[in-house]
Amino acid sequence: MERTKKGITKFFKDNGLQITIETNLKQVNFLDVTLDLPSGKFWPYQKENNSLLYINKLSNHPPNITKQLPTMIQDRVSSLSCSMEEFDKNKGPYNEALAKSGFSETIQYSPTVGTSTKKKRTRSRKVIWFNPPYNSAVSTNIGHKFLRLIAKHFSREHKYSKIFNKNSVKVSYSCMPNIGSIISSHNKKILNKEQLPSPPNLPAQRTCNCRSHAICPLNGKCLEEATIYKATVTTDQKVATYVGSTELPFKTRYTGHKSSFLHQHQAKSTTLSKYIWDLKMQGTDYELKWEVLKQCSPYRCGARVCDLCLTEKLIILQASEESTLNKHSEIMQKCRHRNKFKLKSVK
Repeated sequence: MERTKKGITKFFKDNGLQITIETNLKQVNFLDVTLDLPSGKFWPYQKENNSLLYINKLSNHPPNITKQLPTMIQDRVSSLSCSMEEFDKNKGPYNEALAKSGFSETIQYSPTVGTSTKKKRTRSRKVIWFNPPYNSAVSTNIGHKFLRLIAKHFSREHKYSKIFNKNSVKVSYSCMPNIGSIISSHNKKILNKEQLPSPPNLPAQRTCNCRSHAICPLNGKCLEEATIYKATVTTDQKVATYVGSTELPFKTRYTGHKSSFLHQHQAKSTTLSKYIWDLKMQGTDYELKWEVLKQCSPYRCGARVCDLCLTEKLIILQASEESTLNKHSEIMQKCRHRNKFKLKSVK
């Protein structure tokens, strides 16, 4: 055992890692369960000085969450107990925590949890979830109203009824952020605005590297990063707009657009390049102007949302359907800025 332990420790150390190994143990704590090897018994485990804390029964949470909380705790503790005897020894702290949170229910041993051998038929179904935030001060049944709108505007005769119906669109309330998360996000927002004074010898950051502002597509601001931009194509008959986003400096994205305008094999790279090539084939003269609509925060690893993608989709939705070149299918696309943080992108 000791030789194996030293060999594994050396292997981890040679690769810049550390590991702690304990051998010849007869009783171990794994996550939230204690395993006793000689007797084969197991029971719930809690760290020392760890107090249980649950949401209050009167808190601003959806009723189905507060109603099912005692049942969920009971099922979990029962699954971690090998017998009713071990369950009764460890149920005290859980009942006390429920009582402090305003629940009158107490947990009871339920040995049937997880013993069902019947295999349910699973069917993969594409479901669109609508998750409105829940607030007990709102008396309107948002979920019921939303489903009635789906049934009203997407009847069986509608061409999109197979996509939007009561089986493919589901409603589930989401919880509002608590006071702690609100304070934390406010402090982070304020602190991010503060900038440390730069050293006196450090040159100011460049906003343009064009030869002159006259030929710069954004009038001296082509190096701005994480921006939502708009291209306006004007002809004698029509004015068309295209909305795009880039996490890199706009100059880099602008170079890609210019390449798609020059090389015909890249004509279908974007809807803007396709529209430009259609005008070229027809021999129509056009004027192209660029502008930045908004500067956003780039995606950070671990964040739940991407400010860049959400802002772009919002502007596309607000654009006029007659003049915009963007397709509404772009709204359903996944965020592409988080791909660089995946393990497959690590070299």
